[in-house]
Amino acid sequence: MTSTDDDRTDDRPRVVISDTKLTTLATEREVFGDEVTLVHDPLRSPDAVADSAPDAIVVDASTPMTAAAFEACSRLRVVVRAGVGVDNIDLAAAAAAGVTVSNVPDYSVDEVSAHATALCVSLAR
Repeated sequence: MTSTDDDRTDDRPRVVISDTKLTTLATEREVFGDEVTLVHDPLRSPDAVADSAPDAIVVDASTPMTAAAFEACSRLRVVVRAGVGVDNIDLAAAAAAGVTVSNVPDYSVDEVSAHATALCVSLAR
């Protein structure tokens, strides 16, 4: 993997948002302003994660945060899973690299329960 960690000219923290459903960073830019460099990049491989050279990364279920990705990202300090599960994140590798991993444990709880109830009603028909 070729990381661009050493090639960065901007000293601001680089936050990569790898959410495939995201269409704009307007809210994030409003919150962070010029304090961080925000990048939207739907990363699909450990190489792509490494090449993005993040200090922090927000991932969805399709972004592979493997041991190789953690080893290649020397500046990475935080991984946030935009959802409940963290099965796409190698937690042992994150801990070994000193990277904090967080998730959103109540993400879409109401929507999932409403959908499950609707499916049950549909089956009962």
